[in-house]
Amino acid sequence: FDRGESWLRTNVLDGKNPNYTAAKFDYLGANVTNLAGDPAFEQTSVKNVGGAQVCTVGAVTQETPSLVTPDGVKNLKFLDPVTQVNRAVEALKAAGTTCDVTVATYHEGAGPNVATLGEAMTNKTFAGIVNNTDPSVDVIINGHTHKSYSYSAPIPGGGTRPITSKEVGPYRVRPALERPVRHPRRGRRRRSRRADRGRGGRGRHGQRARRCRRE
Repeated sequence: FDRGESWLRTNVLDGKNPNYTAAKFDYLGANVTNLAGDPAFEQTSVKNVGGAQVCTVGAVTQETPSLVTPDGVKNLKFLDPVTQVNRAVEALKAAGTTCDVTVATYHEGAGPNVATLGEAMTNKTFAGIVNNTDPSVDVIINGHTHKSYSYSAPIPGGGTRPITSKEVGPYRVRPALERPVRHPRRGRRRRSRRADRGRGGRGRHGQRARRCRRE
């Protein structure tokens, strides 16, 4: 939103400017609405990845209007990101959407001068993401603060899940998929290839995936 909603839609989402290429990824904003309260952007994305159904919910920082030129986002409301992510997750459940893995992506995160999860939890916004994101979310990906980290964070009600961020640039996260996946054609249940990597079976990412696996 640095250059405003109109610029974003014209150049990034619609690709109407010949000097730009439209984004080849889903641009999600579960906590962004128009002034009437209707969703201004897609809230969720569902993709089949390696035989697993991956559901992603995305939200941006609620501080956006104070970080960009206010006039550029004057027709938008930025609601509490955790509340809206949870609402979108519940909507996926209510719709009967199969999610083998659920990912929450927040353009928000821990402060730049932290080294441990304990230090990061002193940030109220980060702590809210860790403590209040729906327990059914398997992985949390952060951004915004330009801080690289990877923590095993507690899940409300028990267990842990990865919460990770990268300082800048593209970032791919390969957490292990522990749950069996139903094959879409034959109906039989099998473990995804990512789970095999997580157990150290196949693939060069086996060791990394083991470290991310939920305990």
